[in-house]
Amino acid sequence: MDRILKARHPEISNEWKAPRITLFYICKNQEEASFDDDILAQVASSPFGNLKNAREAGYEYVLHDQTMGRFTVANIKNALGEQFIERLFFLCGPTPMLDALSIQLIQEGVSPMDIIIEDFNLV
Repeated sequence: MDRILKARHPEISNEWKAPRITLFYICKNQEEASFDDDILAQVASSPFGNLKNAREAGYEYVLHDQTMGRFTVANIKNALGEQFIERLFFLCGPTPMLDALSIQLIQEGVSPMDIIIEDFNLV
């Protein structure tokens, strides 16, 4: 394989392993979780075949709605356990949520360099 191509796209190499991720989908209620079916369909069509197998392989998907209370870093720590600090955090959502989560992450010892933000505003 071409060295430059492999450097730009390590995922096409036989040695590449996908990073373990935890996806938190935060919404007001189950009815507003418009991508939930799509996410579950992607898992079903993956080599894992279902969410149970994906979880056993170290991947996690959490749908969090208001009935579970406000989403905080405590929810993330609960899901990640000891691996909390060893992660990159990709945050996307409304500015107040991103600000609150970023502050909480930093207070928990996460480096600001490990927090990547996509501000989701329609204006």
